[in-house]
Amino acid sequence: MGSILVNGNPTPKFKYHKGLKQGSPLSPFLSILIMESLYFLFKNVVNASAYKVIPIDDTLTLSHLFYADDVMFVGKWDMANVNTIVNVLKCFFLDSNLKINLYKSKLMGIGIPHNEVVLAAKSIGCLTFSVPFNFLDVKVGGIMSGCSSWDEAFLFKWIWRFISQDPSLRSRFIKGMYGPKGALDNPHIITRRSPWLDLTREFKSLSLK
Repeated sequence: MGSILVNGNPTPKFKYHKGLKQGSPLSPFLSILIMESLYFLFKNVVNASAYKVIPIDDTLTLSHLFYADDVMFVGKWDMANVNTIVNVLKCFFLDSNLKINLYKSKLMGIGIPHNEVVLAAKSIGCLTFSVPFNFLDVKVGGIMSGCSSWDEAFLFKWIWRFISQDPSLRSRFIKGMYGPKGALDNPHIITRRSPWLDLTREFKSLSLK
C-alpha cells in the first residue's frame, strides 16, 4: 500500500504494482520472453507426437512459426490438431494468466471445403480467411508463377546479381538448369513454365526496346 502527497496532504492509500506501459522500450523484450514460453510449450507437444505436423523431407517438418507478437500454427487438417492448439493456448493461459483472444485469430484450410473450415472455426470461436492474402507485407496464395504476383524490382535484382557473377546457390542452380547465361539470351530453350522463364522473357523484351 502507498500514498502520494497532493498539496502537502497524503492521498488515501492505494495498491500499486509494477508494469509496463504501451510504448515502453522494455515491452518488446517482455513479448519475446512470453512468446518463448509458448514456443517451448508447443514444442513439447510436437515432440510428444500429440500434433500432426507437415513433413518437408526426411529431416525437416513444419508445425509452427513464432514471431515477436504473432504465431502461426501449421499442421495437417484434423480436428484433433485444432483441439490440440486450443488446449495448448488454455494451458498457456492457466500458467501465465495471459489469455489469447481467439476472436482475433483466424483459421485457414488449404484444399479443404469452405463449409468445413467455417464449422471448425465456429467450434473454437475464431474467424476464417482464405487465399490470396498478405502476411507481413508478403503476398501469399496468388498465381506465383507470374511476374505480376511479385515485386518486379526485386525480381530484376535477381537478374542483376546473376549477371554480376553471383556465387550463391541460387545462381549455381539456375546455371545448372539453363546454362552459363541462364537462358537470358535465349528464353526459348526453357520448356517448362517457371518464374525464371517469365523473368527472362521480360528481360528480353526490355533489351529490345
